[in-house]
Amino acid sequence: MIDGVTVILHLNQCLDFRSTMEDCILCTNRARINNVIIDDIPLSVHPTGEGTHSIYFPKDDIRFPLLLNGPVSYLPVRYLTDWDLDNCRHLDITNCEGIWNPEDLKNPVTDKNVKSEYNVSAVMQLSERNSLTPEHLSQLWHISIRDAQRTIKATTQSAIRSNKGVRSKRLKTIPHQQLHTQLANTYIGKFASDTFFSNVLSLRGNKCVQLFTNRANYSKSYPMPARSSAPKALDRFLHEVGIPPELLTDNAPELVKCEWTKLCRRYNVKQRATEPYSPWQNPAELEGGIIKRKLRKIM
Repeated sequence: MIDGVTVILHLNQCLDFRSTMEDCILCTNRARINNVIIDDIPLSVHPTGEGTHSIYFPKDDIRFPLLLNGPVSYLPVRYLTDWDLDNCRHLDITNCEGIWNPEDLKNPVTDKNVKSEYNVSAVMQLSERNSLTPEHLSQLWHISIRDAQRTIKATTQSAIRSNKGVRSKRLKTIPHQQLHTQLANTYIGKFASDTFFSNVLSLRGNKCVQLFTNRANYSKSYPMPARSSAPKALDRFLHEVGIPPELLTDNAPELVKCEWTKLCRRYNVKQRATEPYSPWQNPAELEGGIIKRKLRKIM
């Protein structure tokens, strides 16, 4: 609505995200190609101080002032009614004819500035070196191409460190990257975990335990004062035993969210969860019962 008059704006050839988004995103260059002037620079930061912060239709001499939501300029709109469709003025904010090609925005380069060309080439080289190649590794380490290929095949690039920013004599290493071992991607390397509780508080103040087990009946447990300490138990397991390719748990919040999930993502551990109310799907449940019976027999 402008000056008390409702105007219908048509966004032609656009992407429809109405089912997932409340707001519409407008490609300003798409509107400028349709001879619509969009001045989305806020008045407070305009370089000349003569901005309008509006959408202007020169052909119809209609201007819509823009508002600000934080740093984002927007135009308040509402849903149409049947009366609006029949009685209000219609304007095309984007062209309804032909198919828009974003490549049309590219302009031929006219300034042959040497410094500009140098900067562009440097950026291209950096982007190309983001993916480690045997040739680059061979040149960097002064080794053969064959040795470089074998090195890349036997290692991962998930813990690459960069010396960007503040310079230092050496890069600090993450202890887990050196001390952890990647377990084999077999049924023995895949682990399950569950939390078990006790009615009696231990002498060290622990009331529960986090159990890790695999199909080969290997078990590792870590006493905890509360179930919220499960991520710390997982970190100790990754440090002392190794990084499993897959970890199965139930849907307890401390085992599928927050720090537990961050650790799994950090070390590329695939998380799996059992179906609700199906404890028999977790091998750690059976192993925990066996350990409890053994303890009762011993005591």
